[in-house]
Amino acid sequence: MVLLLFCALGVGALAWYVKADPKAAHVTKLARNTDDFGDDAPEVTVHTHRHARPADDGDTAPETKSSEQIRLPEIKGEDVSLQSDKVDVPDGEDSKKFLAERVVKDISLSNVTVHGVDVRNGVAVINFGGDIDAGMGSEQEGNFLKELQTGFGQFSQIKRIEIDKEGEPLESLGHIDLTDPIPVTRPGESESGSEQGSGAMPLE
Repeated sequence: MVLLLFCALGVGALAWYVKADPKAAHVTKLARNTDDFGDDAPEVTVHTHRHARPADDGDTAPETKSSEQIRLPEIKGEDVSLQSDKVDVPDGEDSKKFLAERVVKDISLSNVTVHGVDVRNGVAVINFGGDIDAGMGSEQEGNFLKELQTGFGQFSQIKRIEIDKEGEPLESLGHIDLTDPIPVTRPGESESGSEQGSGAMPLE
């Protein structure tokens, strides 16, 4: 009698649990009665509805940010043109300041620095420091300005350039009048085909 009473209580408790939690009704009989098998109880696999994560095949390349590229001016005889191949601007550097520094290096100007380039209403104000006005030869000065005109001509928003030293406009580097900003030369144009207007004129 005692054994039958315990069995009745067990069945009643199970019925109450299933009623209280409907999901329990979906548990297989096999899963509920594995104790009946002792050490030989089969392994029970519980399936869930969570989607499996896709396996990492190891072929996914990390995302990289492409660097800004510009073309540098070069002297060819008496003309200046842009190189056919572009160069990468170092990460974190301003492309216009980088361009001006490369022109300074190409013209072999010693003790000349570039503080920065500020574009104002289509005019690129290039602020130099050091010995920018220490006296270049006429050919060196001409090539320097031509390289700046050609190099900055690749930026569509820039129409003219102004040469400053320590934030103050320069009227000349020694041979050419820079009182007014000088026009840029667009790619494919000769110096004579550059934007018309006040430009660099030889000093009288």
